[in-house]
Amino acid sequence: MSFKLFNSLDKAIIDDEMSAPRASRTPAVWPSEASAIRVDRTSFPVVGTCARKVIYRMIGWLKKIDPSAAGSWKWIIGKAIENKVTDLAKYQSVDAGIVEIYVAHGVRLFIAELYLPLEIDVVVKDPDTNRGYVLEVKSYAGYVPEKQIERDRRPKEENLLQICLYLMETRTGKHLKELIAASLQERAALDTAGRTHRNRCEANLEALAKMDDGPIGCKLVYINRDTAARTEMDIEIFEDADGFHYPMVDGTPYKIFTIESIYDRFRMEQNYWFRMRQEAADRLEKKGIKPPPTVQLVLNRGDASSSYTEERKLTPEEKVAEDKYYKLLEDEVRSLPEEFFPPPEYEWSYSPERINELAAAGVISKTKMKAYQAKTKKGEPVRLGDWQCSYCQYAKMGCIAKQKPDLAYLQYDFSQLGDDDDVKLGE
Repeated sequence: MSFKLFNSLDKAIIDDEMSAPRASRTPAVWPSEASAIRVDRTSFPVVGTCARKVIYRMIGWLKKIDPSAAGSWKWIIGKAIENKVTDLAKYQSVDAGIVEIYVAHGVRLFIAELYLPLEIDVVVKDPDTNRGYVLEVKSYAGYVPEKQIERDRRPKEENLLQICLYLMETRTGKHLKELIAASLQERAALDTAGRTHRNRCEANLEALAKMDDGPIGCKLVYINRDTAARTEMDIEIFEDADGFHYPMVDGTPYKIFTIESIYDRFRMEQNYWFRMRQEAADRLEKKGIKPPPTVQLVLNRGDASSSYTEERKLTPEEKVAEDKYYKLLEDEVRSLPEEFFPPPEYEWSYSPERINELAAAGVISKTKMKAYQAKTKKGEPVRLGDWQCSYCQYAKMGCIAKQKPDLAYLQYDFSQLGDDDDVKLGE
């Protein structure tokens, strides 16, 4: 048998990129988990990440083990594209008339009230006006995103949610300069202290000083991994007469969700976490298990165990005692009854009534509906459901048995249920 290179490389990339579930000791949320309530809830109530998925990640719930290396390769390719965009922004050539537009990259900021860390991919400036632009770089492949992004010029909603956070938290060149300076200062302090950290912020200080202090521009930058098609969308935020803020894409109002809802959703998810954490701590105390004196539990908004820029000094015995207590606390959280968890906001498998409702609304295409009806008529296993559930590492280990008790016995054999029958809005 001939040597198969990717038999080794695929195993390596899965092991290298796959992280084991780990409970968070603060209610930290990620910008990639952003979500919002839809303005029009006719077909779907939310846009973005399911609140239950966020909670599962925060409490270290068991993930489904994915044997496919494709996701890891896509992430690596996407990161390489982002790095190349950063390098090209620094490129200059007098002979070719190319002016450097790079200002900074890897800019970190922290919304303390939400325990929310943000990192801006790249900051550039218009060489003619010196106006600064925040860039969020994304890659994609396939017919559906190609049609959505290139032909219809509609951003992926999850990308729009994320970049709206960056735009809301920067607003002006003056404020962005302050954020970049703080991020550089934090990195220097961490480097000097010899700390392991993820702050990769760098900046061209001369270009930064020249950047205009006025309103910041913002672009979603898309690159097709199949065809190398490049698409950029200008993102703005406007306040409507109702007093709420909405995204604007290439000058067109995009009233799918309010910006305020993004922040409200993060708070709601964290409120679940606080409630679960407090309940678990109370249950442990009733068993006679109290936190060690060095433990600073985060049980209310504003609590902090320690600044992430500070290194706590613990004896080996204190560290062992802390780790032991946290293990008991986290196990207690995961064992809480269902009423402590937010309900699933997407459906892995629709009911027949839901399928007919979405078909009538045009959400499920006629082609997909015909295929579903044909399989059903033949008595073949078939599933139609939200695409978010098929990409969720927690759905099959947590939600499916709760949503579809009749399918609980199939939790470890999903191949027969048709994982490719997912419904995407606007498909």
